[in-house]
Amino acid sequence: MGKNFIITEEDRKHIRGLYEQGVDPITTIYNKIKNKPIFQKIEKLYDPNINTFVRNVVNSFPTLKNKESIIVQQVQTGLKNPISYVNTNQSEIDKFSEDQLQEFPVGMFILFALIILIILIVRKNRPTPTPTPTPTPDNEATIKLKELDGKTVNLYNEPDEQMLYGKVMVFGFKFNDYSSDGGRSKVTFISSPGLSHWSIQCLSNPSRLGSSISGESGTVYNKEFTDKVQELVGSYCKKPSADYAYQNKDIDPSKMG
Repeated sequence: MGKNFIITEEDRKHIRGLYEQGVDPITTIYNKIKNKPIFQKIEKLYDPNINTFVRNVVNSFPTLKNKESIIVQQVQTGLKNPISYVNTNQSEIDKFSEDQLQEFPVGMFILFALIILIILIVRKNRPTPTPTPTPTPDNEATIKLKELDGKTVNLYNEPDEQMLYGKVMVFGFKFNDYSSDGGRSKVTFISSPGLSHWSIQCLSNPSRLGSSISGESGTVYNKEFTDKVQELVGSYCKKPSADYAYQNKDIDPSKMG
């Protein structure tokens, strides 16, 4: 058996670039034949180690007995210049895509090498999907608050909104969930000009957002704005988990005055 062949970083970037541009003939052929039963059977035998992958295939197809080393050699040759190898042996794929054969004669080991090569290339260069984060109350609420980014809001010095504190643009909203730690959750955001930081605290009994806005310069108000924030994320406000006072077992209530 030969040594494992490793694709160089330059080759990998080249193939990856073709893949992302949608012009890679390897991916085109893969998409053309990936749903055929025999191809699917081979793909299920996949292993990133070339020798193991080939061995799995040979053991599953009796007609390939004693052809393991030849197939490994062909795959390694193909990996040196995958595009050229695939184009040279395109006729073998065309025969396969006609779906006229249920099993392959011994002489078609090149076709097996070609299929193995295609699977290896596609698997190694397929873009890795970004995992979807597990939804949590605070990031769900933060996403909902994004519709307020860039809005212009009048802030007032008192609840009846008679004296204007200033007209600001608001952005950078975040819902901070501290309920599981026994704290009070809140919505935070930034205003411009001045890049001031503000927060709207969650209240309890019933759980809801407050109607005042606290910042570095004091407390301001805008009922229309806080009502909108309440509409979007007020339901995420929860009472702190430590809602009842903890009784220290070392204290004897009968001895307290």
